[in-house]
Amino acid sequence: MEITPESMISDLDEALELAGTNVKLRRLFGTNRVPVEIDIKAVFRKYDANEMVGDIQQTDQMFIMSPTEVTNGNWPGYHNNEPGDRDLRVPRKNDKLITEQGVMNVEECKGIFVQDVLVRIDGRVRG
Repeated sequence: MEITPESMISDLDEALELAGTNVKLRRLFGTNRVPVEIDIKAVFRKYDANEMVGDIQQTDQMFIMSPTEVTNGNWPGYHNNEPGDRDLRVPRKNDKLITEQGVMNVEECKGIFVQDVLVRIDGRVRG
C-alpha cells in the first residue's frame, strides 16, 4: 500500500475519531472581535520534564489536530489557493481551544506538510 498525503490524513482522521477529545477551536475575528468557533477533535499530551525548555511551562500541553475538520469547518481566514507562505488553516497564537477542562490559549502552532499538502497540525496550548 502506497503512503500518500491523503492516506496520512485519513489515518489521522480515523485515530482522532477513536482517541480524540471534542474541542472547540475559537478565534476572535474581525474589527468587532466576534468569536468564531468550529468543533474539532484533538489529542493532548503533557510535556515531560526534559522537554520543558524555553517558554514551555508546566501547565502547557502539546496537541495534534487534523486539517480535515479545520477545512470542513471553514475556519476563519482560510481560502483555497491563498497566496503567501502561511497556510491559513493553521491556528495562530492567541486562538483558543475549549475543552471540558476549560479554555486553553494557543501559544504556538505549525502545519506538517508532505508533498506540499497539509497533513497534520501540531501545537502548544497553555491553560
